[in-house]
Amino acid sequence: MARYSLMGSIMVFVGVLIYAFDTVLIKLSCAEGYTAGFWRGFSAFICVMIVFPIIYGRKSITRLREGGIYMALSGILYGIGGVLYTNSVSINGTSLSLIMLSLTPIITSVLSIPILGEHPMKSSWISMIVCFGCIIMMFKDGLSHGMSVIGFVIGIMIPIALSLNFINLRAHPAIPRLGVTMIGGLAAAIVCICARRLDVWLPFSDMRYLLILGLAVIPIGQFLIMSGTKYISASETTLINSLECIFGMAYVFIFTKEAPSHSEIACTVIILCAVVFNVMMESRSQKQDVG
Repeated sequence: MARYSLMGSIMVFVGVLIYAFDTVLIKLSCAEGYTAGFWRGFSAFICVMIVFPIIYGRKSITRLREGGIYMALSGILYGIGGVLYTNSVSINGTSLSLIMLSLTPIITSVLSIPILGEHPMKSSWISMIVCFGCIIMMFKDGLSHGMSVIGFVIGIMIPIALSLNFINLRAHPAIPRLGVTMIGGLAAAIVCICARRLDVWLPFSDMRYLLILGLAVIPIGQFLIMSGTKYISASETTLINSLECIFGMAYVFIFTKEAPSHSEIACTVIILCAVVFNVMMESRSQKQDVG
């Protein structure tokens, strides 16, 4: 059991490491939010549409039918989360959006208790609070601008949508994870192209970054992250997923030379330590249960 728990943590960690390229690729594309949302979602949909039958062969239709309404639900929640985040960045700014996003592990843990019957360990609660506090410190400048009622509603809906998605995946491990990415990409693309009134054209020099994102980064990253929910709790998954802002910041520095401040580096180290500590405690707990 402990081996599967560690494997799940590693899968989510590697998935987040890959998925974190999302931020820098969108930044390099210089695309408007809905335009970027369309191309990242549509290209991910096309990619999985091609890959799915290659992997499952004649069982493709059967696997999609088995996923059923729960797969569709996760796909829609995933797509909605992406669209909401795009709007939140436009309304609230990146700092406030990331702070709201960092509530995902806490909301997931609270909802997991009545829905899944999973009670997070004390180490998980401590790690979540530490990570949330550090993210507030990292993006505290964004708090000075305040948040409108509409901005707050949109901002809080992001972690709720993502939390319900991970809880649904945890409750139904048989859901084909690639199917979720396919439905989520299509849902996001439809919403974004409607919001842009079909005006989503980009020159290839900008579009190429979003194609890399949709054709490789999102399918691989999301597949690993969502597959990890088969082996670790939804709250553990979202806690590791909070590392995305750290990796994203590192990639932005590597590719755009936007250096983080000393306080951001210090908070990054603390968050990383908190997540590693929680994974070790979870693995230790699993070993004791087996023993």
